[in-house]
Amino acid sequence: MIQEEQAGMELIFASHYEVENRPSFRRWWVKPGNRSSFWWDNIVIAHWDDEDWLANFRMDKGTFMYLVEELRPYIKYENTRMRAAFTLEIRLALTLYRLATGSSFRCISNQFGVGRSTACEIFHEVCREVERILMPKFIYVPEGQELLGMVENFKMKKGFPQVAGAIDGTHIKIFAPKENAQDYFNHKWSYSVLLQGLVDADGKFMNTFFGLPGSVHDARMFNLSTLSQKLAENTLFKPNPTVNIEGSDVQLLIIGDPAYPLLPNLIRPYIGRGNLDRRKSSFNFKHSSTRMTVEKAFGRLKGRWRILLKENEHEISNLRPIVQTCCILHNVCEKNNVPFMRHLYDEVYLEDPDEQLCRHPPLPSGEIVRDSITTYLED
Repeated sequence: MIQEEQAGMELIFASHYEVENRPSFRRWWVKPGNRSSFWWDNIVIAHWDDEDWLANFRMDKGTFMYLVEELRPYIKYENTRMRAAFTLEIRLALTLYRLATGSSFRCISNQFGVGRSTACEIFHEVCREVERILMPKFIYVPEGQELLGMVENFKMKKGFPQVAGAIDGTHIKIFAPKENAQDYFNHKWSYSVLLQGLVDADGKFMNTFFGLPGSVHDARMFNLSTLSQKLAENTLFKPNPTVNIEGSDVQLLIIGDPAYPLLPNLIRPYIGRGNLDRRKSSFNFKHSSTRMTVEKAFGRLKGRWRILLKENEHEISNLRPIVQTCCILHNVCEKNNVPFMRHLYDEVYLEDPDEQLCRHPPLPSGEIVRDSITTYLED
């Protein structure tokens, strides 16, 4: 009897092992009924006007197709025997929709008729390709007459001379990472990664630097960036004409808030709000009015691409292409005069009540340049 029971158990285990190890075949590559591209094919493409495109993708259809054609020569997808590849148009639209709305991958997968894991793969792949292909074309420091024209555009704002760019930093919120979380805890009592931006007079990014933990001071972020090295070596601007202002030879400048060091070619305002004389207060006002272009740029960046307003759940290693893609798309929209809807400023808060101050003593040569410009602006 015992032998018969043992033989029966062995037979059950053998059949169970055979079933477990039998090769399985998927019934569907895409489950019918649950995934449909009807919304994209029959509503977006067929019936949407530019207002609908702006509301959902932050750009008109013409700018969208311009991006598609910019990317098409470098990105090709092959159909397989199992299913047709998703078109570049759908891949880009899916990415823009998530960047613009911050919607979950579950929502996007239903909207575009793709699987949730596929939507995630497409999103990250497109961001990496946009960064790789389009960043050199749309984020760069202009040269020649384009650069000199930008200096004139800055001067037209409040008469500030020799300004070629405005610099600032902003926090991109994240959930507390599993490793070294304390490094990412910033002075605003949240977890973040830092983005530094240098913008032109029109609010387009000329240089970006992303990836340092949120606890890092803006001055240290600047010192660690290649921008600082190029500025020190006088290789950032080509040409770099020198103008004599009130007896001082002044090169092309960038301007920043009190968190940045005072250098001969990086000018910050005077410190101390309550004890400044009239001429210094007037300088600070004109400096701030000119520098506002970078704060406006960050406001429009986060307003358009609202994924930057939420606490990002992405791995930090995957976050750089996402943020850089947002900066690139910001420049594309600004270059193509895509309207910015005022309501997009809702929930965008850029003012820092606890303004950081640079701990490095100002360079005497920087003080001389600032004092000369102060006298020039007073005349």
